[in-house]
Amino acid sequence: MTTSHQQVHVGPRDGSRYQPVIALINTASTYAVMPSPMLSMLGIDPYWTGVVELASGDS
Repeated sequence: MTTSHQQVHVGPRDGSRYQPVIALINTASTYAVMPSPMLSMLGIDPYWTGVVELASGDS
């Protein structure tokens, strides 16, 4: 598993605004997780929500 950090721009599909974020990138990841307050501030509604269990056992 390889990880690195990369700046990404998170925003709505219409491109009206965005927030630059330094993201932890994992080559084996399936999902992207962003803080709810940031997404709400940008006017982004969740496409999908769910509960996942981390390797540590936390959910």
